[in-house]
Amino acid sequence: MSKNTLGINVLNIIINHQLRNCLFCELLHKCSITKNLSRYLIFNDEHSVSYILKLLFRCSKVKNLELGNICNSLEDLEKLKIHFEVIKRGISKIIKINHNLYRNDYLKVLSKLLSITVPLSEFSVSELLRTRYTICRALIGLDKLSIILTFSSLKLLELALVLLDKDVEDVYITLNGLYVVRKGDLYRVVNVNHEELIKQLIKLANLSGYRLGPDNPSIKFSLNVGSLRTRVSIDRWPITDGYSVHIRKHKRIFTMTDLIGNGMLGLDQASLIIAQVLSRSNLIIIGQPGSGKTTLLNAIDLTIPYSWRRIYIDETDESVNIPKTLQVKIKSTDKLIEVLKTLHRGWGILIIGELREKNHFEAYNHSVLSGLQVLGTSHADSPENLIERFKLFNLNIHGLEKLVIVRTVRYGVMRKVIDIKYSQNVNDDLILKIKDVLKKLLKSTTHPLKFSEKFQKELIKIGVPI
Repeated sequence: MSKNTLGINVLNIIINHQLRNCLFCELLHKCSITKNLSRYLIFNDEHSVSYILKLLFRCSKVKNLELGNICNSLEDLEKLKIHFEVIKRGISKIIKINHNLYRNDYLKVLSKLLSITVPLSEFSVSELLRTRYTICRALIGLDKLSIILTFSSLKLLELALVLLDKDVEDVYITLNGLYVVRKGDLYRVVNVNHEELIKQLIKLANLSGYRLGPDNPSIKFSLNVGSLRTRVSIDRWPITDGYSVHIRKHKRIFTMTDLIGNGMLGLDQASLIIAQVLSRSNLIIIGQPGSGKTTLLNAIDLTIPYSWRRIYIDETDESVNIPKTLQVKIKSTDKLIEVLKTLHRGWGILIIGELREKNHFEAYNHSVLSGLQVLGTSHADSPENLIERFKLFNLNIHGLEKLVIVRTVRYGVMRKVIDIKYSQNVNDDLILKIKDVLKKLLKSTTHPLKFSEKFQKELIKIGVPI
Protein backbone atom coordinates (compact mmCIF):
# COMPACT_ATOMS: atom_id res chain seq x y z
CA MET A 1 0.00 0.00 0.00
CA SER A 2 1.42 3.39 -0.93
CA LYS A 3 1.79 6.16 1.63
CA ASN A 4 -0.82 8.30 -0.19
CA THR A 5 -3.40 5.50 -0.12
CA LEU A 6 -2.68 4.92 3.56
CA GLY A 7 -3.10 8.65 4.20
CA ILE A 8 -6.53 8.71 2.60
CA ASN A 9 -7.58 5.69 4.68
CA VAL A 10 -6.35 7.35 7.86
CA LEU A 11 -8.27 10.50 7.01
CA ASN A 12 -11.50 8.71 6.20
CA ILE A 13 -11.50 6.41 9.19
CA ILE A 14 -10.35 8.92 11.78
CA ILE A 15 -12.45 11.84 10.60
CA ASN A 16 -15.62 9.80 10.14
CA HIS A 17 -15.17 8.27 13.57
CA GLN A 18 -14.50 11.64 15.15
CA LEU A 19 -17.33 13.51 13.45
CA ARG A 20 -19.81 10.88 14.61
CA ASN A 21 -18.81 11.70 18.18
CA CYS A 22 -18.95 15.42 17.48
CA LEU A 23 -22.53 15.30 16.16
CA PHE A 24 -23.74 14.54 19.66
CA CYS A 25 -21.61 17.17 21.34
CA GLU A 26 -23.32 20.24 22.79
CA LEU A 27 -20.21 22.31 21.93
CA LEU A 28 -20.32 21.44 18.24
CA HIS A 29 -21.17 24.98 17.08
CA LYS A 30 -18.16 26.39 19.00
CA CYS A 31 -15.64 23.67 18.12
CA SER A 32 -12.72 24.84 15.96
CA ILE A 33 -11.37 21.28 15.88
CA THR A 34 -14.38 20.02 13.93
CA LYS A 35 -14.02 22.89 11.47
CA ASN A 36 -10.35 22.07 10.94
CA LEU A 37 -11.11 18.39 10.42
CA SER A 38 -13.72 19.24 7.78
CA ARG A 39 -11.42 21.75 6.09
CA TYR A 40 -8.53 19.31 5.78
CA LEU A 41 -10.85 16.54 4.62
CA ILE A 42 -12.04 18.78 1.78
CA PHE A 43 -8.63 20.10 0.68
CA ASN A 44 -6.67 16.89 1.49
CA ASP A 45 -3.26 18.54 1.13
CA GLU A 46 0.02 16.68 1.67
CA HIS A 47 0.29 17.67 5.34
CA SER A 48 -3.26 16.81 6.29
CA VAL A 49 -2.68 13.35 7.75
CA SER A 50 0.07 14.44 10.09
CA TYR A 51 -1.78 17.62 11.01
CA ILE A 52 -5.03 15.85 11.90
CA LEU A 53 -3.37 13.17 14.00
CA LYS A 54 -1.30 15.66 15.95
CA LEU A 55 -4.34 17.89 16.39
CA LEU A 56 -6.45 15.06 17.76
CA PHE A 57 -3.86 13.59 20.07
CA ARG A 58 -2.71 16.91 21.46
CA CYS A 59 -6.32 17.71 22.30
CA SER A 60 -6.97 14.25 23.73
CA LYS A 61 -7.98 15.60 27.14
CA VAL A 62 -10.70 17.85 25.74
CA LYS A 63 -14.01 16.39 26.95
CA ASN A 64 -15.74 16.37 23.58
CA LEU A 65 -12.99 14.21 22.00
CA GLU A 66 -13.62 10.49 22.45
CA LEU A 67 -10.23 8.78 22.46
CA GLY A 68 -11.07 5.37 23.87
CA ASN A 69 -10.66 3.88 27.32
CA ILE A 70 -7.81 6.11 28.48
CA CYS A 71 -7.08 9.70 27.41
CA ASN A 72 -3.30 9.80 27.07
CA SER A 73 -1.63 12.10 24.56
CA LEU A 74 1.02 10.72 22.24
CA GLU A 75 3.65 12.80 23.96
CA ASP A 76 2.74 11.32 27.35
CA LEU A 77 3.07 7.78 25.99
CA GLU A 78 6.39 8.59 24.31
CA LYS A 79 7.84 9.89 27.57
CA LEU A 80 6.88 6.79 29.56
CA LYS A 81 10.02 5.18 30.99
CA ILE A 82 8.28 1.95 31.89
CA HIS A 83 5.27 0.24 30.33
CA PHE A 84 4.70 -2.37 33.01
CA GLU A 85 4.43 -2.89 36.75
CA VAL A 86 7.27 -4.64 38.61
CA ILE A 87 6.00 -6.80 41.45
CA LYS A 88 8.16 -8.61 44.02
CA ARG A 89 6.48 -11.27 46.13
CA GLY A 90 9.06 -12.89 48.36
CA ILE A 91 11.52 -14.60 46.06
CA SER A 92 9.17 -14.24 43.07
CA LYS A 93 9.81 -11.39 40.65
CA ILE A 94 6.90 -10.64 38.35
CA ILE A 95 6.17 -8.12 35.61
CA LYS A 96 2.60 -7.13 34.75
CA ILE A 97 2.19 -5.28 31.44
CA ASN A 98 -0.12 -2.26 31.37
CA HIS A 99 -2.21 -3.00 28.26
CA ASN A 100 -4.67 -0.20 29.07
CA LEU A 101 -2.20 2.45 27.94
CA TYR A 102 -2.68 1.33 24.35
CA ARG A 103 -6.42 0.60 24.39
CA ASN A 104 -7.00 3.76 22.46
CA ASP A 105 -9.26 4.03 19.42
CA TYR A 106 -6.85 5.99 17.25
CA LEU A 107 -3.84 3.86 18.09
CA LYS A 108 -5.91 0.81 17.20
CA VAL A 109 -6.76 2.39 13.86
CA LEU A 110 -3.11 3.08 13.10
CA SER A 111 -2.06 -0.43 14.13
CA LYS A 112 -4.78 -1.94 11.94
CA LEU A 113 -3.73 0.16 8.95
CA LEU A 114 -0.09 -0.77 9.45
CA SER A 115 -1.02 -4.46 9.59
CA ILE A 116 -2.21 -4.30 5.96
CA THR A 117 0.73 -2.20 4.78
CA VAL A 118 3.41 -3.98 2.74
CA PRO A 119 6.40 -2.66 0.75
CA LEU A 120 5.81 -1.70 -2.87
CA SER A 121 8.99 -3.32 -4.18
CA GLU A 122 11.24 -5.77 -2.31
CA PHE A 123 9.40 -7.92 0.23
CA SER A 124 11.49 -8.98 3.21
CA VAL A 125 11.08 -8.73 6.96
CA SER A 126 13.57 -5.87 7.21
CA GLU A 127 11.81 -3.94 4.42
CA LEU A 128 8.37 -4.71 5.90
CA LEU A 129 9.43 -3.38 9.30
CA ARG A 130 11.15 -0.36 7.76
CA THR A 131 8.08 0.52 5.66
CA ARG A 132 5.62 0.27 8.54
CA TYR A 133 7.87 2.16 10.93
CA THR A 134 8.62 4.91 8.39
CA ILE A 135 4.93 5.49 7.64
CA CYS A 136 3.99 5.52 11.32
CA ARG A 137 6.88 7.85 12.17
CA ALA A 138 5.80 10.21 9.37
CA LEU A 139 2.25 10.29 10.77
CA ILE A 140 2.99 10.80 14.48
CA GLY A 141 6.64 11.89 14.55
CA LEU A 142 7.61 9.81 17.61
CA ASP A 143 10.17 6.98 17.65
CA LYS A 144 9.11 4.81 20.60
CA LEU A 145 5.42 4.92 19.83
CA SER A 146 6.09 4.14 16.16
CA ILE A 147 8.10 1.09 17.27
CA ILE A 148 5.25 -0.04 19.55
CA LEU A 149 2.64 0.34 16.79
CA THR A 150 4.85 -1.46 14.26
CA PHE A 151 5.26 -4.40 16.65
CA SER A 152 1.53 -4.24 17.43
CA SER A 153 0.74 -4.57 13.72
CA LEU A 154 2.63 -7.90 13.86
CA LYS A 155 0.77 -9.01 17.04
CA LEU A 156 3.94 -8.47 19.10
CA LEU A 157 2.80 -5.53 21.25
CA GLU A 158 3.86 -7.05 24.59
CA LEU A 159 7.29 -7.82 23.20
CA ALA A 160 7.83 -4.18 22.23
CA LEU A 161 6.72 -2.96 25.67
CA VAL A 162 9.35 -5.04 27.51
CA LEU A 163 12.12 -4.49 24.95
CA LEU A 164 11.74 -0.71 25.08
CA ASP A 165 12.47 -0.62 28.80
CA LYS A 166 16.07 0.63 29.08
CA ASP A 167 16.89 -1.83 31.88
CA VAL A 168 15.81 -4.97 29.97
CA GLU A 169 18.72 -6.81 28.33
CA ASP A 170 17.36 -10.21 27.31
CA VAL A 171 13.97 -11.79 26.68
CA TYR A 172 13.29 -15.54 26.87
CA ILE A 173 10.14 -17.32 25.70
CA THR A 174 9.66 -21.02 26.47
CA LEU A 175 6.76 -23.39 26.94
CA ASN A 176 6.59 -22.10 30.52
CA GLY A 177 6.10 -18.45 29.65
CA LEU A 178 7.80 -15.13 28.90
CA TYR A 179 10.79 -14.06 30.99
CA VAL A 180 13.00 -10.96 30.92
CA VAL A 181 16.41 -10.18 32.40
CA ARG A 182 16.24 -6.70 33.94
CA LYS A 183 19.16 -5.17 35.83
CA GLY A 184 20.65 -8.66 36.10
CA ASP A 185 17.50 -10.20 37.68
CA LEU A 186 15.10 -12.65 36.03
CA TYR A 187 11.39 -11.67 35.92
CA ARG A 188 8.36 -13.63 34.72
CA VAL A 189 5.76 -11.72 32.67
CA VAL A 190 2.33 -12.88 33.81
CA ASN A 191 -0.36 -11.34 31.59
CA VAL A 192 0.78 -12.27 28.10
CA ASN A 193 0.02 -15.00 25.55
CA HIS A 194 3.57 -16.32 25.12
CA GLU A 195 2.50 -19.07 22.71
CA GLU A 196 1.09 -16.47 20.30
CA LEU A 197 4.35 -14.51 20.48
CA ILE A 198 6.35 -17.63 19.54
CA LYS A 199 3.97 -18.30 16.65
CA GLN A 200 4.37 -14.78 15.28
CA LEU A 201 8.17 -14.86 15.61
CA ILE A 202 8.31 -18.14 13.68
CA LYS A 203 6.24 -16.49 10.91
CA LEU A 204 8.76 -13.64 10.76
CA ALA A 205 11.61 -16.16 10.62
CA ASN A 206 9.93 -17.85 7.65
CA LEU A 207 9.56 -14.48 5.93
CA SER A 208 13.28 -13.92 6.57
CA GLY A 209 14.03 -17.07 4.57
CA TYR A 210 14.72 -19.35 7.53
CA ARG A 211 12.85 -22.64 7.75
CA LEU A 212 12.66 -24.11 11.23
CA GLY A 213 12.34 -27.90 11.21
CA PRO A 214 13.87 -31.12 12.59
CA ASP A 215 16.63 -30.87 9.96
CA ASN A 216 17.26 -27.19 10.83
CA PRO A 217 16.24 -26.86 14.49
CA SER A 218 18.07 -23.61 15.28
CA ILE A 219 17.85 -20.24 13.51
CA LYS A 220 18.92 -16.66 14.15
CA PHE A 221 17.70 -13.42 12.55
CA SER A 222 17.52 -9.67 13.17
CA LEU A 223 14.42 -7.79 14.28
CA ASN A 224 15.25 -4.08 13.92
CA VAL A 225 12.65 -1.32 14.10
CA GLY A 226 13.58 2.35 14.39
CA SER A 227 16.09 2.77 17.19
CA LEU A 228 15.36 -0.73 18.57
CA ARG A 229 17.84 -3.38 17.39
CA THR A 230 17.51 -7.02 18.44
CA ARG A 231 18.81 -10.48 17.58
CA VAL A 232 16.29 -13.33 17.74
CA SER A 233 17.37 -16.96 18.22
CA ILE A 234 14.77 -19.75 17.99
CA ASP A 235 15.39 -23.41 18.85
CA ARG A 236 13.00 -26.34 18.53
CA TRP A 237 12.92 -30.11 18.89
CA PRO A 238 15.23 -32.11 18.82
CA ILE A 239 17.46 -29.45 20.46
CA THR A 240 14.80 -28.47 23.02
CA ASP A 241 11.38 -29.67 24.10
CA GLY A 242 8.91 -27.56 22.15
CA TYR A 243 10.19 -24.09 21.20
CA SER A 244 12.67 -21.82 22.92
CA VAL A 245 13.22 -18.16 21.96
CA HIS A 246 16.02 -15.86 23.07
CA ILE A 247 15.96 -12.18 22.13
CA ARG A 248 19.10 -10.16 22.78
CA LYS A 249 18.56 -6.42 22.79
CA HIS A 250 21.46 -4.41 21.45
CA LYS A 251 22.22 -1.34 23.47
CA ARG A 252 23.02 1.91 21.73
CA ILE A 253 26.15 2.04 19.59
CA PHE A 254 29.19 2.83 21.74
CA THR A 255 32.36 4.54 20.54
CA MET A 256 35.86 3.78 21.80
CA THR A 257 35.72 6.92 23.96
CA ASP A 258 32.36 5.77 25.39
CA LEU A 259 33.91 2.43 26.38
CA ILE A 260 36.92 4.16 27.93
CA GLY A 261 34.54 6.45 29.81
CA ASN A 262 32.39 3.63 31.20
CA GLY A 263 35.41 1.57 32.24
CA MET A 264 35.16 -1.30 29.74
CA LEU A 265 38.74 -0.70 28.63
CA GLY A 266 41.58 1.67 29.34
CA LEU A 267 43.08 4.34 27.12
CA ASP A 268 46.23 2.27 26.54
CA GLN A 269 44.18 -0.82 25.63
CA ALA A 270 42.01 1.12 23.17
CA SER A 271 45.07 2.72 21.52
CA LEU A 272 46.78 -0.67 21.14
CA ILE A 273 43.71 -2.35 19.62
CA ILE A 274 43.16 0.45 17.07
CA ALA A 275 46.88 0.52 16.17
CA GLN A 276 46.86 -3.26 15.61
CA VAL A 277 43.81 -3.07 13.31
CA LEU A 278 45.33 -0.16 11.36
CA SER A 279 48.51 -2.27 11.01
CA ARG A 280 46.45 -5.01 9.30
CA SER A 281 46.41 -7.49 12.17
CA ASN A 282 43.58 -9.99 12.40
CA LEU A 283 41.46 -9.74 15.56
CA ILE A 284 39.15 -12.08 17.47
CA ILE A 285 37.27 -10.84 20.54
CA ILE A 286 36.51 -13.68 22.97
CA GLY A 287 34.37 -13.88 26.09
CA GLN A 288 31.21 -15.27 27.65
CA PRO A 289 27.74 -14.43 26.28
CA GLY A 290 26.81 -10.82 27.06
CA SER A 291 30.38 -9.73 27.84
CA GLY A 292 30.40 -6.94 25.24
CA LYS A 293 32.13 -8.65 22.30
CA THR A 294 29.86 -7.20 19.59
CA THR A 295 29.78 -3.83 21.37
CA LEU A 296 33.58 -3.64 21.18
CA LEU A 297 33.65 -4.89 17.57
CA ASN A 298 31.26 -2.11 16.51
CA ALA A 299 33.34 0.48 18.37
CA ILE A 300 36.43 -0.71 16.48
CA ASP A 301 34.49 -0.53 13.20
CA LEU A 302 33.91 3.19 13.78
CA THR A 303 37.69 3.77 13.84
CA ILE A 304 38.52 1.92 10.59
CA PRO A 305 39.52 4.24 7.70
CA TYR A 306 36.63 5.14 5.40
CA SER A 307 38.61 4.09 2.33
CA TRP A 308 38.69 0.46 3.49
CA ARG A 309 35.96 -1.66 1.93
CA ARG A 310 34.06 -3.52 4.63
CA ILE A 311 32.47 -6.93 4.02
CA TYR A 312 30.25 -8.30 6.80
CA ILE A 313 29.18 -11.95 6.92
CA ASP A 314 26.78 -13.09 9.65
CA GLU A 315 23.28 -14.51 10.16
CA THR A 316 22.07 -11.21 11.58
CA ASP A 317 22.98 -7.60 10.92
CA GLU A 318 24.53 -6.32 14.15
CA SER A 319 26.96 -3.90 12.54
CA VAL A 320 26.89 -0.10 12.39
CA ASN A 321 25.60 1.62 9.26
CA ILE A 322 28.31 4.14 8.33
CA PRO A 323 26.98 6.22 5.40
CA LYS A 324 30.31 7.47 4.02
CA THR A 325 31.87 4.01 3.71
CA LEU A 326 31.55 1.13 1.26
CA GLN A 327 29.82 -1.61 3.24
CA VAL A 328 28.69 -4.98 1.87
CA LYS A 329 26.45 -6.90 4.30
CA ILE A 330 25.84 -10.58 3.63
CA LYS A 331 23.36 -12.51 5.75
CA SER A 332 24.22 -16.20 5.65
CA THR A 333 24.64 -19.17 7.96
CA ASP A 334 27.24 -20.76 5.65
CA LYS A 335 30.14 -18.39 6.19
CA LEU A 336 32.67 -20.62 4.40
CA ILE A 337 30.82 -20.43 1.08
CA GLU A 338 30.41 -16.66 1.44
CA VAL A 339 34.12 -16.22 2.21
CA LEU A 340 35.02 -18.17 -0.92
CA LYS A 341 32.68 -15.88 -2.88
CA THR A 342 34.26 -12.85 -1.22
CA LEU A 343 37.57 -13.69 -2.86
CA HIS A 344 35.86 -12.69 -6.13
CA ARG A 345 34.13 -9.65 -4.62
CA GLY A 346 37.29 -7.61 -4.42
CA TRP A 347 39.69 -6.61 -1.67
CA GLY A 348 38.47 -5.45 1.72
CA ILE A 349 38.43 -6.05 5.46
CA LEU A 350 36.24 -9.02 6.41
CA ILE A 351 34.09 -8.69 9.54
CA ILE A 352 32.91 -12.22 10.02
CA GLY A 353 30.72 -11.84 13.10
CA GLU A 354 30.57 -14.82 15.46
CA LEU A 355 32.75 -17.92 15.02
CA ARG A 356 30.52 -20.69 16.32
CA GLU A 357 30.21 -23.67 13.99
CA LYS A 358 32.81 -25.66 12.05
CA ASN A 359 32.26 -23.81 8.77
CA HIS A 360 32.74 -20.50 10.63
CA PHE A 361 36.21 -21.53 11.83
CA GLU A 362 36.99 -22.87 8.36
CA ALA A 363 35.85 -19.53 6.91
CA TYR A 364 38.29 -17.71 9.21
CA ASN A 365 41.20 -19.93 8.13
CA HIS A 366 40.38 -19.56 4.41
CA SER A 367 40.19 -15.78 4.78
CA VAL A 368 43.55 -15.52 6.56
CA LEU A 369 45.26 -17.86 4.11
CA SER A 370 43.89 -15.78 1.23
CA GLY A 371 45.43 -12.63 2.66
CA LEU A 372 42.23 -10.98 3.90
CA GLN A 373 42.23 -9.07 7.17
CA VAL A 374 39.58 -10.58 9.47
CA LEU A 375 37.76 -9.28 12.54
CA GLY A 376 35.35 -11.46 14.50
CA THR A 377 34.07 -12.72 17.85
CA SER A 378 33.88 -16.12 19.52
CA HIS A 379 32.76 -17.69 22.79
CA ALA A 380 35.86 -18.75 24.72
CA ASP A 381 37.20 -17.85 28.16
CA SER A 382 40.89 -17.82 27.20
CA PRO A 383 43.13 -17.70 24.08
CA GLU A 384 44.10 -21.32 24.79
CA ASN A 385 40.43 -22.40 24.77
CA LEU A 386 39.88 -20.55 21.49
CA ILE A 387 42.67 -22.62 19.94
CA GLU A 388 41.08 -25.74 21.47
CA ARG A 389 37.77 -24.86 19.78
CA PHE A 390 39.56 -24.92 16.41
CA LYS A 391 41.08 -28.31 17.32
CA LEU A 392 37.65 -29.73 18.23
CA PHE A 393 36.83 -29.37 14.52
CA ASN A 394 40.21 -30.90 13.54
CA LEU A 395 41.49 -27.47 12.51
CA ASN A 396 44.62 -25.52 13.29
CA ILE A 397 44.26 -21.77 13.71
CA HIS A 398 46.19 -20.03 10.93
CA GLY A 399 47.89 -16.64 10.98
CA LEU A 400 48.83 -16.69 14.67
CA GLU A 401 51.75 -14.37 13.91
CA LYS A 402 49.26 -11.61 12.95
CA LEU A 403 46.43 -12.45 15.34
CA VAL A 404 45.24 -10.24 18.19
CA ILE A 405 42.99 -11.91 20.79
CA VAL A 406 41.01 -9.56 23.03
CA ARG A 407 39.31 -11.14 26.04
CA THR A 408 36.20 -9.58 27.60
CA VAL A 409 34.38 -10.55 30.80
CA ARG A 410 31.17 -9.57 32.52
CA TYR A 411 30.86 -8.63 36.19
CA GLY A 412 27.15 -8.16 36.94
CA VAL A 413 26.09 -5.38 34.58
CA MET A 414 29.70 -4.28 33.91
CA ARG A 415 31.74 -5.43 30.90
CA LYS A 416 35.52 -5.24 30.84
CA VAL A 417 38.51 -6.02 28.61
CA ILE A 418 40.93 -7.96 30.83
CA ASP A 419 43.52 -9.24 28.38
CA ILE A 420 45.02 -8.54 24.94
CA LYS A 421 47.29 -11.18 23.39
CA TYR A 422 49.30 -10.43 20.24
CA SER A 423 52.47 -11.55 18.44
CA GLN A 424 52.97 -8.71 15.99
CA ASN A 425 54.41 -5.55 17.52
CA VAL A 426 53.19 -2.30 16.02
CA ASN A 427 54.87 1.07 15.76
CA ASP A 428 55.02 2.65 19.24
CA ASP A 429 54.76 6.09 17.67
CA LEU A 430 51.44 5.12 16.05
CA ILE A 431 50.08 3.92 19.41
CA LEU A 432 51.06 7.20 21.08
CA LYS A 433 49.48 9.28 18.30
CA ILE A 434 46.22 7.33 18.54
CA LYS A 435 46.31 7.73 22.32
CA ASP A 436 46.57 11.51 21.89
CA VAL A 437 43.63 11.46 19.43
CA LEU A 438 41.46 9.51 21.88
CA LYS A 439 42.40 11.87 24.71
CA LYS A 440 41.30 14.79 22.58
CA LEU A 441 37.98 13.14 21.63
CA LEU A 442 37.30 12.09 25.23
CA LYS A 443 36.62 15.72 26.04
CA SER A 444 33.48 15.82 23.89
CA THR A 445 30.51 13.45 24.01
CA THR A 446 29.14 12.99 20.52
CA HIS A 447 26.98 10.76 18.29
CA PRO A 448 28.80 7.61 17.08
CA LEU A 449 28.82 8.72 13.44
CA LYS A 450 30.05 12.19 14.40
CA PHE A 451 32.78 10.53 16.47
CA SER A 452 33.74 8.40 13.47
CA GLU A 453 34.01 11.45 11.22
CA LYS A 454 36.13 13.32 13.77
CA PHE A 455 38.37 10.28 14.20
CA GLN A 456 38.92 10.09 10.41
CA LYS A 457 40.03 13.74 10.36
CA GLU A 458 42.44 13.09 13.22
CA LEU A 459 43.88 10.06 11.37
CA ILE A 460 44.72 12.35 8.43
CA LYS A 461 46.49 14.78 10.79
CA ILE A 462 48.70 12.01 12.23
CA GLY A 463 49.57 10.72 8.76
CA VAL A 464 47.38 7.61 8.52
CA PRO A 465 45.95 7.28 4.99
CA ILE A 466 42.15 6.96 5.07
